[in-house]
Amino acid sequence: MKKLIMILVPLMMLSTIWAIEFDWDGNFRTRAAMYNDEAEDNGGHIDSRLQLNMHGRFAPNWELVLGTEIGNTNWGGFGGGVGTGGVNIETSELYLHHNWIAKGLEFKLGQQWYADHRSMVLDDFISGLYISKDDVAGMKAELAYFKANERNTMINDDYHIVMFNLLMDENKAGLQTFYGNDLKANGMANFTIMPFYTVPVGSANLDVTAFVDYQVVPGDDQLGFGAAVKADAELSDLDLGLDILYIGENGLTVLSPYYQNGLYLFGWGNWHDGTTIDFPYPDGDQGLLSAVGQLKYPLNQKMAIFGNLGYVTTMADNDPAVGLEANAGLEICLVPEIAKMAVYGAFGNPGKWTDGDPNALYMLGSSIKVEF
Repeated sequence: MKKLIMILVPLMMLSTIWAIEFDWDGNFRTRAAMYNDEAEDNGGHIDSRLQLNMHGRFAPNWELVLGTEIGNTNWGGFGGGVGTGGVNIETSELYLHHNWIAKGLEFKLGQQWYADHRSMVLDDFISGLYISKDDVAGMKAELAYFKANERNTMINDDYHIVMFNLLMDENKAGLQTFYGNDLKANGMANFTIMPFYTVPVGSANLDVTAFVDYQVVPGDDQLGFGAAVKADAELSDLDLGLDILYIGENGLTVLSPYYQNGLYLFGWGNWHDGTTIDFPYPDGDQGLLSAVGQLKYPLNQKMAIFGNLGYVTTMADNDPAVGLEANAGLEICLVPEIAKMAVYGAFGNPGKWTDGDPNALYMLGSSIKVEF
């Protein structure tokens, strides 16, 4: 905390000298979970995290953005033990932002966050230059250069990423492309094309994302392909959903994905992503199929119950089953649009891939989130 104060106090003093306007936003999260693992050992942990973002506007349409993360701190662990004063502070975002509204032009220079449509390739902080332009033949165009890995600064062995996207109808449809060049260090490169389309179908919404991934690998080139389909429907007060993900045997070239299929043991769920036993994403040599049914029902204005039932498998494996999972929970609104919490549990039947072949896997947890 002392480090954060040392950063913020000088910034506030400078704001009194120059005409800099500061805005703040962020979120706080604490979560607790008990679970077992592949060897049927029981365990659990509690962790806390604060993400704090500062926007310093120093001219019309110009701002500097600083994003920090305090934590993630495990209670009783490093930075969270008895008498500790060393909670870690990390810089998650640090970039110059210009938004030329009259021309529909925007750019970001520095460490920034970016996520593709379904978080299949990238949903994380990354350094580079991002440029977007509205109304390019009726579409929004995005162009970015990211540096994925610098390695030795004295040698041309870096991992470069170029992204180009065309987005239509307020991002309800579009085409996203990624070119990755890691030839100097690893002899690898890729070109990924990911079209997506979101369309209402009666009372439901259907979201389809497909990809073709041309991969340059040592010895031979190969082609990966797959698709993600998400459907949501509202029947009276009951919300129903279906999430299906298919990835072929050659997989998908990813940077830092965060595809949420709604599971907690065999995927990444909304309330906890730290209890996953296995989610073999993108599993470049075995293929992947994830199919999850979802439901949510409000009990009143402040409480709702939810549940997910899903199956994950690596199709090209000799023993392909990864697991069958059912989870459910209760969401509670503490302060409208600011604070909410949930209690939840998940139970899974794993395949024979697990060490020790346990009869059942489980997770019980609770989380509280505050956004401001």
